[in-house]
Amino acid sequence: MGLFSRFSTPTVPRWAFRTGWSDFVVALREEARCYGLAFDNDQLATGLVALPAAALVDTWDLRTLATRCRDLDPHEWLAQIRASLFAAYGREGDVELVDGPPPGARR
Repeated sequence: MGLFSRFSTPTVPRWAFRTGWSDFVVALREEARCYGLAFDNDQLATGLVALPAAALVDTWDLRTLATRCRDLDPHEWLAQIRASLFAAYGREGDVELVDGPPPGARR
């Protein structure tokens, strides 16, 4: 198993929803990165992601999160993902909010 197969978009697990799954996984990975969290396709297949000791719980249950998100529009997933991670960690992720492009950036 190579590096790319480990983090490429996996097949849809039995517990997940079909329409938009790959986009949902991308959103999960992006928000998890704000907490320094990464997970592989094996963890994704089980629906349980092991969390570090800094978290308030041992695992991030993606099955419950996917159940909440399956009937939502894609633009509503982000709020659910962030709320789930906030509940797991008790804090917001480490994200630098930027109002505009950095100075000297091309427009």
